[in-house]
Amino acid sequence: MIIQTKRRGVLPVRLSTKTTLLISCLAAIAFTFSCPAANAASYLFKTPALNVTVSSDPLGVIVTDVRDESVLAHVPGSGLYVQPPDGPIAPLSGCKEKTKRGDKSVVFTCTANTDEITVAFEMLNDYEFSMTMETPQHKSARRLGHRFALPAGESIYGIKEHVEGDGKSGSDAGDVKHYATLDQRGSRVEMYTRPTVSIYSPFHINSRGYALFFDTSWPGWYDLGDTDPDVLDVSFEGARLSMVFTFGPGMEQILERHSARVGRSLLPPKWAAEVFKWRDDHINLTVLYDNSIDPSPYNSMVYEDIMMLRKLGIPTGVYWLDRPWAKGPFGYDDFTFDENRFPKPKEMIEWLLDKNGMETLLWVAPWIYGETRELAQKRGYIAPNSDKVIDFTNPDAVTWWQSEYKKVFDLNVAGFKLDRCEEVIPSTEQDIYFDGRSGRELHNLYPMLYAKAVQGACQKYRGDDCLVMPRSGFTGSQQYAVFWGGDTHPSWRGLRSAIISAERANLMGFPVWGSDTGGYGVSETQDLFSRWMQASSLHPIMEVGGSGSHEPWNAGYEPNYDQIGIDNYRIYAKLHTELIPYNYSAMYEAHDTGHPIVRALVYEWPEDARVRDMWDEWLFGNWILAAPVTVQGARSREVYLPQGTWFDFWDMKDEYQGNRNYLVDAPITRMPIFIRGGAIIPLKILDAETGWGAEFTKDAFAIAFFPAGGESSFLLYDNGKEMPVTMKETEEQILIDTSAVAEPALLRVRAMKPRSISVNGKEIEKCRDEKEFAAAAAGYTWDSPAREVWIKVPANGKVVIDK
Repeated sequence: MIIQTKRRGVLPVRLSTKTTLLISCLAAIAFTFSCPAANAASYLFKTPALNVTVSSDPLGVIVTDVRDESVLAHVPGSGLYVQPPDGPIAPLSGCKEKTKRGDKSVVFTCTANTDEITVAFEMLNDYEFSMTMETPQHKSARRLGHRFALPAGESIYGIKEHVEGDGKSGSDAGDVKHYATLDQRGSRVEMYTRPTVSIYSPFHINSRGYALFFDTSWPGWYDLGDTDPDVLDVSFEGARLSMVFTFGPGMEQILERHSARVGRSLLPPKWAAEVFKWRDDHINLTVLYDNSIDPSPYNSMVYEDIMMLRKLGIPTGVYWLDRPWAKGPFGYDDFTFDENRFPKPKEMIEWLLDKNGMETLLWVAPWIYGETRELAQKRGYIAPNSDKVIDFTNPDAVTWWQSEYKKVFDLNVAGFKLDRCEEVIPSTEQDIYFDGRSGRELHNLYPMLYAKAVQGACQKYRGDDCLVMPRSGFTGSQQYAVFWGGDTHPSWRGLRSAIISAERANLMGFPVWGSDTGGYGVSETQDLFSRWMQASSLHPIMEVGGSGSHEPWNAGYEPNYDQIGIDNYRIYAKLHTELIPYNYSAMYEAHDTGHPIVRALVYEWPEDARVRDMWDEWLFGNWILAAPVTVQGARSREVYLPQGTWFDFWDMKDEYQGNRNYLVDAPITRMPIFIRGGAIIPLKILDAETGWGAEFTKDAFAIAFFPAGGESSFLLYDNGKEMPVTMKETEEQILIDTSAVAEPALLRVRAMKPRSISVNGKEIEKCRDEKEFAAAAAGYTWDSPAREVWIKVPANGKVVIDK
């Protein structure tokens, strides 16, 4: 046995496959499991990537990496078990081969107490295998479980979005030692969706380069080294438990394979990348916030928001109306607007879109009130032991319920915020749904069925130009929806939890995500509102609103008229808007490949021990590093830059080398942002305020390039078309290819003064100044202090910059 050079942050063990039984026994002793019997059968499954050894009596598995024979994962003998509701764990024993199919699969029959258990092992491809435990019948609350060896230094990512100790009332009762951490090791997780930060999936990625997915919707339990720091213990209720092992070796490859299995994320309409504004409660007053008379024919608060956003220069593309918006005491009767609260709803929605360029979303829930509920009850469309919750396992109920949405689609509503589907859902063994499954089995899956049904209504009445955005999600939900992070607490702990939730959700396969900026309630301080605004700008969804005032012109904190908050709102709403081509292309990449958008640094640099549990920095897409301030009153922060060359977004003339920390100034209107060397970033420039553009580039489509030696590429996506953009830097030249881009563009290239520039083989002239450049059909201008060149490029252009 040889200990070799450290790889992926752990010490892998080199072993010969001939020693697997010995190693299995040694590991079993170390982790208090059983050794394989001397005469136990052993099965070796080999692929170009993995060696998987399965031993029987007791059943155990060792997975090694072919490249260096390091042990990736180990289920020691007695690691598979059955646990009755009130009894001790019963390890599987007496396992005997039942059937074997070539070099792909083997099936065993085992016993555990009086239960007969079938265990089927199958190689799915070169990188994945499944192991399925099955019993003849389901027994209430009985669990099927796996115990894995958990070596020192191993980290675990995923499983749930919610962060314990997030500051929200009632949510700190759990494992508060894991407050504000990305790595789940040392915690316990119940796999049971709970409000209100509610994305769960029985999937986690291990820092050794593999992932485990448990393909079940039954409630489950993860003990991630809490009871025993050397053991990962996972168990689920149900009569069948299938586990899929996926090898990367990188997180990128793992997410590609996993998302192909469970479904890739939805590609929303492009306007989902715009800034959202909303309020939890729209009251129709006679005056506006400053006591001036409301002159509009619509809801006064809607009118006030739109007028103030326009006056203050804050770009916004989506406006959503939360509950109560409809008739009835609950504000949600019959999908019919309450016209006392929202006069002229059709005209208001048309005004929002036609005059202000904003799409409208509505709050919905998986239940119904009013005459619609009475009809659903008569037809048997209601879930068991409920008086209002829709049974989405009934196809007729789904079809009928979708038809009710026509009322609001006819008003030009463009999508829906889906709320509350993890709260009042019948969820016991005695709640039997239309398809025969119990509420216990369906509880976790219900959010997916809900999102799928609403997406079906969207497809029927609006096609792909429709948005579905729930707070709850489970495996498969990402195919039908994008997500917001629930009712996050309006505190600094809430901001930290939102950042970690975004990173966790992305590593679980839910990449299009945003949080209530400032928290669901009123922000604790002026600083918090502004810092959360900054962080939200570099998330895929940027939405501003909640309970109480989230309008800095009428703030719920001091000062009531918050000029600093207004400035941050404007600057970072512009930043988010200018990055729409970049952000939407990242959404397409996530949809096409399964890659995350908010990328914890460990995703990109898994061998860097310093980022193993780093949560307060992330990559937005592949090229932009965000490092928000998360402490009240701080005006600087330490930023760790990983390996590579980096540029300060706010002052791009200087280069920074990675693998070191920098103390970075962070005044109240500035979040530290760094651009990765080699970056290619498409932009929709508004004006000069954020620094992406200048006055002479106003309203332009632009692409920014940051050469750092070598080659790089970006896949721009728009209007259903893939448009690859590439850059190559040599000692003599910078070569840029935008020949796939079917529209003219301004290119912003960080470079020293060029000797010459040619476009499509023809040398272009240097303009005397910015004014001449703005008026010219072709040409370039060089900014000496900024060390950048701006180039006008026609559609389908190729550029050569001679240094």
